[in-house]
Amino acid sequence: MENPKSKFADIPCGSDTRMLYQKEVKLGEYDCLFEVWSWDGILANSFAFLSNDIKDITDEELIALVKASPIWEGRDDLRVNRGTAGFTFVTFNGVSWGYPA
Repeated sequence: MENPKSKFADIPCGSDTRMLYQKEVKLGEYDCLFEVWSWDGILANSFAFLSNDIKDITDEELIALVKASPIWEGRDDLRVNRGTAGFTFVTFNGVSWGYPA
């Protein structure tokens, strides 16, 4: 029997973004993809959701879900990016190296 295709199989990734880790997880009641990535001297985490799955919740509610997660490190660097090829990303825990903070 063939495994069903992941709903995150077609998630976009910039050509200059290095994906270090990905795992499908649940955040609250929502399926999402947890990511650790680096780009241009920044190391950060993201939760990626299918935009259609979370169309009825606000950015503030998404941020509250991330803040309730044990992965969030307590920094107020959370960013929501809706509508990227059918996905919504919440980026957080960003760390810069080699550049002034």
